[in-house]
Amino acid sequence: TWSAVATSAGGGRPPREPAMPAMRTIRVHAIPLSDDDGTRACTVTPAAFATAVDEMSEIFEPAALRFAFDPARDWHPRKDTALNRMTNGGGGEWWKAPNAVDAGIRGEFTVFLRWGADPDASAGNWFAYPPDTGQTQPARAKLPHTNIDFIAVTNQASRFGGGAGVVLAHETGHFLGLFHTHPG
Repeated sequence: TWSAVATSAGGGRPPREPAMPAMRTIRVHAIPLSDDDGTRACTVTPAAFATAVDEMSEIFEPAALRFAFDPARDWHPRKDTALNRMTNGGGGEWWKAPNAVDAGIRGEFTVFLRWGADPDASAGNWFAYPPDTGQTQPARAKLPHTNIDFIAVTNQASRFGGGAGVVLAHETGHFLGLFHTHPG
């Protein structure tokens, strides 16, 4: 009985388990990109993306976060060469166009599945940035802009396979405000 536990612990009520916070659901809006003429098109399937979102939800479950993705509602292919060539770096204000698209999608977070800048080889890097919350930024992790409101991943199935949910969770951590705990 609890009284035996309480007595052996010095009296009173037994310690209570901390209450689990309410589970929060965040909807994911995916924009698989191709060039204006349909080339360099996304080969990641809605089903593969849904699997990655499910894996990400399992990772974030201890934080009481769940991610929802419905391929019929949340998968919106788009032909846009400029967005499809998106890369994080190289100067310029590369975040403006994707931020403008994201501005029309509120209540969800946006993931762009893009080819990258090299016309001959798809990008392997995925990226997201923490919002500017006023917290001290690590010296080697300066934000390129105050708010980059999206996540960018590869649009090629050959680079999206096993482990995509783990990498998507990593990038979502940045999107939610986490920096790396290591240089780089």
